[in-house]
Amino acid sequence: MFKVGETGFGKNNNAMNDVMRRVFTDRVIFSIRDKTGSPISFAGRIYKDGDERRKWENGLTTSIFRKGQVLYGLDQARSYAFNNDKLYIVEGYTDTIRMHIHGHTNTVGIMFSQITEDQVLEIKKLGINRVVIALDKDPEESKTKSKAFTSGLKLMEHNLEVYVKSIPKVGHDPDSY
Repeated sequence: MFKVGETGFGKNNNAMNDVMRRVFTDRVIFSIRDKTGSPISFAGRIYKDGDERRKWENGLTTSIFRKGQVLYGLDQARSYAFNNDKLYIVEGYTDTIRMHIHGHTNTVGIMFSQITEDQVLEIKKLGINRVVIALDKDPEESKTKSKAFTSGLKLMEHNLEVYVKSIPKVGHDPDSY
């Protein structure tokens, strides 16, 4: 369990609470949990056409949440990944959820366009050998290859067997299929 203030919400700071309300109002909210399933932050995505704000917003960096250290969905994926000796890595929340819905419950989201060293170390703790990377395909093809290549190299440096799943259409991600 955690204190509400540790998430960056509910502090006795009216200015902060006003900012958080503005950021998360009229968004689909995603609960971000640590590897044990305890909630540690939130993310929000706009859903209304014509909304000019940033598409995604994450909760504040706090003592219990640093985006580059967390793998979204790890609390649900870790036993499936261990049992299958394979972990799928996608970029975001909806990609992870869609993969789980379609039976790929050994999937996590990195919440960045490239995997971080902290996230690689979390993956190593799972005791698996194979990783499949399926990152979003951005309009610049070389950028997409670079994201997958850089992430793959980081994983290979830790003796993991790495596969890259190509997303066929530019501007699409695993959630598109």
